[in-house]
Amino acid sequence: MKIIDIFLVTIYLHFLKMKENGRNIVPWFQTCVSLGMVFSISFALLIKVVFEGSINKKSIPEWLFLLGFMSFAGLIFFLVKLYFFKKNRHLDLISTFLKRFSDSKRKLIKIVSVGFLIILPCIFVLIMCYQTFYKRNY
Repeated sequence: MKIIDIFLVTIYLHFLKMKENGRNIVPWFQTCVSLGMVFSISFALLIKVVFEGSINKKSIPEWLFLLGFMSFAGLIFFLVKLYFFKKNRHLDLISTFLKRFSDSKRKLIKIVSVGFLIILPCIFVLIMCYQTFYKRNY
């Protein structure tokens, strides 16, 4: 199993567990949407960090930003759907994942995977805050 397979299986199993606990969700859809949104937000923040002050509301119209943002989210959505859910590949990967890792390892991998989804955008926000603070003082 590749690391991307382990990551996708963990996120999918997280949403599958939520459905088993009574939440009204569709696990494959939630997996694709959450990854699409997190990576779109992170990509937008990365561009903001890299280009600092040269990209602002005046340089890019709002409609263009939204079009790019939603296009990137859709691209990630369909890439995950095609890669992970094509021909029931996710079922094969889940069985391999459950055989290969013990319960404690699976729990650790889940914490790391879900934590990565939460922390990734936060890292870029902290970098932006640092850039703003650094610019004000110098």
